[in-house]
Formats: sequence, structure tokens, C-alpha cells
Amino acid sequence: MKMTVLCAGLSAPHAGWTAIDELAVLAADCFDATLLSSPAVRAPWPRRALGGARPRFAPIESAGGDVLFVVARGPEDLALAGTIADVRRKFGRIHAFVTDSYFHAGYARETSLYDSITVTAHEDVDHPRERFGIEVHQLYQGIDALIVDETGFLKKGDKSVGVQRQYSGTAGRIENCQIGVFLALSTLRGRALVDRALYLPESWCSDASRCQEAGVPEDAAFATKPQLAMKMLDRALEAGLQPEFVLADEVYGNDSKFRRFLENRGRPFVVAVKCGQYLWAGFQQRRMDDIAAEVPVNAWTRMSVGDGAKGPRVYDWAAARYGAPTEKGLIRWLLIRRNIETQERAYYLCTAPKRTTARDLAIAAGRRWAIEVCFETAKQETGLDEYEVRSWDGWHRHITLSMLAMAFLTVVRSTAASRTQSRSKSAATSFRSRNQKSGDS
Repeated sequence: MKMTVLCAGLSAPHAGWTAIDELAVLAADCFDATLLSSPAVRAPWPRRALGGARPRFAPIESAGGDVLFVVARGPEDLALAGTIADVRRKFGRIHAFVTDSYFHAGYARETSLYDSITVTAHEDVDHPRERFGIEVHQLYQGIDALIVDETGFLKKGDKSVGVQRQYSGTAGRIENCQIGVFLALSTLRGRALVDRALYLPESWCSDASRCQEAGVPEDAAFATKPQLAMKMLDRALEAGLQPEFVLADEVYGNDSKFRRFLENRGRPFVVAVKCGQYLWAGFQQRRMDDIAAEVPVNAWTRMSVGDGAKGPRVYDWAAARYGAPTEKGLIRWLLIRRNIETQERAYYLCTAPKRTTARDLAIAAGRRWAIEVCFETAKQETGLDEYEVRSWDGWHRHITLSMLAMAFLTVVRSTAASRTQSRSKSAATSFRSRNQKSGDS
């Protein structure tokens, strides 16, 4: 396949993306494509002063090929395709990647030349489809999320602090184990465990001699898993972390005090709840599964929210706003996920800013798996569950050291990725130099 990458000159990084000329270099290198650039032509002064000038680009020669891939910052840059004479005849398919919103700048008439467009902003993505009849995709940039979950540590005997027969998600059944509640931070650059708390069952809290033998602090009192999670989230938020979403499974989502805590802090969240959760529908309360059973067929959207161990995780999703906004102005959502094979459903309660779409919520829900990856990575690479300590201090010291080692590895991996990107930027610098020399001549 012969591919040509066309870039709209030079542009500074923005909106979390690399500069578009660097992105063009990466695309050309990846696909062994011909790299072209069309410099902008300045409009006459009166039109510039009046603000009515759209970007214009110098003509460019190309022999054509199978695919033309246009890298543009804004929708007005879609006029780039028109800089190549007979572009529709020369190329079998024309695709664009626009790194900024359509909403602010409108559309160039050359938009109709494209077969498909990928955008990174969600505003007005349906308009190109309706106006030009072309396919539009939204590339989700990712979110920063704080994720709460627990994991089990299987044990023998009854001396290890907090151990008892209790359900372990790690084993998938009731086992003799300790339970640790963890807080993970997930970002585009990586993920890591950032806080931990040992769950101390009521049977331990009511046995003073047993607690003393294990070195449990005298002021330690029974706390549910959601209460432990709230303490960790409070520490994280007070430390300045501002996640786009807080994510959690049913253990936490079913607790109304946990949800209210997040609402009072003004933090958007996507938390799983049981099918028997009640919501106000009109003037009566109804179960979540009863509401889901009445969702119209055309209200479901099939989409992947990321890749899992076995490939893309594709589900059917439906969402609707409900109730009044929170005191902090966040919109309440009901989100439903349906397995495309078994038809099994999962339910989520969410709060989010006004600009948030149902797709954003579905992708956020899919990001909860990041803490499972953290558990797996920490147990395999930094010995999270490989300890023989029994005391309160011993458990916290070992777990903290393992978390620190995992965070270190995350930084190392991120740094290695940044170095790879730096090499690509060197190639982009060379491209800039050639482009500027060409403009000077």
C-alpha cells in the first residue's frame, strides 16, 4: 500500500497531543509513507484585520497513491486536501486526523473530499456526517482516574493480622485470607498503587489480646471497606490529586455514604451498583434491572472501551440522565453495560460535568480494569503478596515497599517511552528545518 502523509506546516503542542508536524513524522515513519507539507498562505491584510480570512495553503504536487492521510490541527485545515490537483482521482482513500474541535472553526468546503475523519474532541462530531455524508470517529484521549478496589492475600493459620475466612476476589471464593483495600492512580503515562489500608474484621477489633499480639494500634477501630476507601481518597484529594473520575466496583458503589462523599467533594465518579439498586423514576422508585429491561433497542450502542487480555472488550452500552444535578452542579447518569453474548448486564451510577457524553462514561467504566493490572503487576514483579510477616507494622512496611518498587518501574517505563519519543522529535526537527528552508527559497 502506497501512503502519503500531508501535514499543515508547523504547530505547537496542544490539548495533550504532540505538535502536528511531529505526529506527521511519526505516521510517515510508521507506515513508510511519503511526507509532504503545505505551508499556509497569508491572507490580504484587510481580511486578516476583519477576522474573515480562512487559512489557505500553497499548491502541492503529488503523484498520488492508495491513501492520503492528512494531519490537521483544526477543521479549517481540512482544506489541505484541496492543495493537490485532482486529489480524488489520484488517491483511493483520503483520511484526516484533526487534533482540535470542529465546533469552534466550522468546516472547509474541501471536507467533502474526505472518506473519513478522526477527531479528538467530542463537540459536534455528528455534523460532518450529516452535512457531507462522511464517516467520523472520535479518538478518546484517556482520563486520569483514581480507582478503588481490594485484593486478597491467602494465608494459613490465624496469627497474621486481619486474617479470617472471608471472600477473596483473588481466589473467587471464601478463603482464609487478609484483605487489603488499595487506591490506584491511572494516567496516560502509566498506572500505580498510591495508597493502602488493611481491612480489620470485626472479629479482630473485638479481641483486644489478639490485636495487641499483632501490634494493632490501640486507636484502631472497625471500618468498612468503603470507609477505608473514603479515608484514602480524602488523603489523595487533599494532596492535590484532581482525577477526572473516581472509579469503583459494587462493594463501594452500593454504599450511599461513599457516593455522597464523592458528591460532596465535587468529584465525578463511575461506580458499579447491584441490579436491585433503586432509583426514582417519575414519582416512584424502581429497580435498576426493571429500568434496563425497558431500554429501547435503538438506545443501545455497541463499542469497545479498550483492549483486554483476549482483545477488544466490546459491549453494548446504554445511558440516560436522571434526577437533579448534585449540589456541585454535576449531572447524574445511569449507565448500563450488556454482554453481547450472554446478555448479562452491569449497572453504574455516575456523576459528571455537563460536557460529558455517554461514550465518555462507558470508557471511564472500562478504565477500572487498570487497578487489576496493578495488582497483577505488583504480585508478579514486586512481590506484593510474597511476605511472611504477621504484624500490623510488618504488613504495612512490606506493602508500602512493594508499591514503591512498582511506582519506580512505572517511571522507568515512562522514561524509556519518552526517550523513544525524543528520537522521533529529532526527526521532526529535521523536517522543520527542510520545510523552513523550502519556504525561504
